[in-house]
Amino acid sequence: MTQLDTPPARSKVAGALAALACAVCCALPLLVAAGLLTSAGAAVLRQTLIAAALGLVTIALGMWWLHRRRRR
Repeated sequence: MTQLDTPPARSKVAGALAALACAVCCALPLLVAAGLLTSAGAAVLRQTLIAAALGLVTIALGMWWLHRRRRR
């Protein structure tokens, strides 16, 4: 990969945080089954995590796009 194709570190961090939010969202049913979280709490947390993951993905893609645009 060339310097132009490599995403900036801040974009990688935002993408990793989005992946983490997605993984936690997938683990919510296990937390409810284990009794660590109520179903109402899981519903609220799920919506929050989905919104956070979508926001972080948008930010990561925007930073990558701006990086590519500035390099050219």
